[in-house]
Amino acid sequence: MLITAVKSNKILPRADLLSELVLALKKSNLKLREKDILIITSKVVALAQNRVVEGDKAEWIKKEADKVLYQTKHGIITIKDGILAMSAGIDRSNIKDGLILYPKNLKKWTNGFYKDIKKEFKLKKVGLIITDSRSQPLRSGSSAVACAHAGFEGVEFLKGKPDIFGKKLRFSRVNKADMFANAAVVVMGESNEQTPFAIIKNAPVTFTDRPRHPLKVPLRRDIYGNFLTKKKR
Repeated sequence: MLITAVKSNKILPRADLLSELVLALKKSNLKLREKDILIITSKVVALAQNRVVEGDKAEWIKKEADKVLYQTKHGIITIKDGILAMSAGIDRSNIKDGLILYPKNLKKWTNGFYKDIKKEFKLKKVGLIITDSRSQPLRSGSSAVACAHAGFEGVEFLKGKPDIFGKKLRFSRVNKADMFANAAVVVMGESNEQTPFAIIKNAPVTFTDRPRHPLKVPLRRDIYGNFLTKKKR
């Protein structure tokens, strides 16, 4: 598997992201080919949607969060678009002034952009992942998560497959979309690299226009659900 970061111009609010991608690939002498997976950071998606606002961050968090879980000394822990997130995904970085909100209707946007890249690059099988950074419980630093994907099965089920001793696995599943997101962000960086795109080649996935298995689990069914919603005594 080969991952290549793609340097772009500065992505500004209301940017045409497809045109920016085409230009970035051309400048880097790269091409998006059959069975590649394109990685895009959620930040530039939000900029393209002009999700830039002014005002108090805490007030915007309350407006934007699907659910506010806890207020801590480090920030407000929320659920946004089915993902555990600090501050409802709102950020101040990589913009001169104001706040950047989380992208709107991200799954719908991802499906639409997936169709656009297939048409633009004349591809039949291609993948798309929108990534964001997340702080994980009990882990130092940040890692990446796949906020949305299209074009391939993001979750691989291993139930019924044998382990090295021949015992059949009962529950195992692998979130490959998150794994690819993390691998790509290592190459893309998270500060001033100006590489909001990346291409993954030779990824071990099943390409399909209709992924069957969602990446997200509803809070009521999540194994940490009770813990996350438990009120302090």
